[in-house]
Amino acid sequence: MPLPPTALFLPHLPYTPAGTLRSLVMYTVADRLIDDGRILAVLEVVQEENLQQHALEVGTYLLDRLRNLQTRHEQIREIRGSGFFIGVELATGSAADNIVNHMREHGILLGTEGPRHNVLKIRPPMPFAKEDADLLLGVLAGAIEQEGK
Repeated sequence: MPLPPTALFLPHLPYTPAGTLRSLVMYTVADRLIDDGRILAVLEVVQEENLQQHALEVGTYLLDRLRNLQTRHEQIREIRGSGFFIGVELATGSAADNIVNHMREHGILLGTEGPRHNVLKIRPPMPFAKEDADLLLGVLAGAIEQEGK
């Protein structure tokens, strides 16, 4: 069974000094236990396809463009994140809910977070490319403009 893309990003890999992976147990987003063999296979793909560097590069691209979007929309209070874990803090939770619904109607799934549920969570899958980021940004800009009316 393939792992969901969100289970592929492992920010802190437990390596021994010799560089071999220690015994590792991990759960997928569906809370299914996966064994060491599958984890090793996933880590092999992450390394071979340079997915962490890809996430950093595309994530930085997305963060830069989100910050540019922030300069044009006062509803955006703060942009934060690294790689493919990005938060966009909005003025209100109701604005975030409306934007999440707009994005979903356009086939883009985001969530909300924070005590006021006013932070958009952007956590794309590992194959997410700059072209995908541009699509997300275009739809998000439209949603923010619509929310501001």
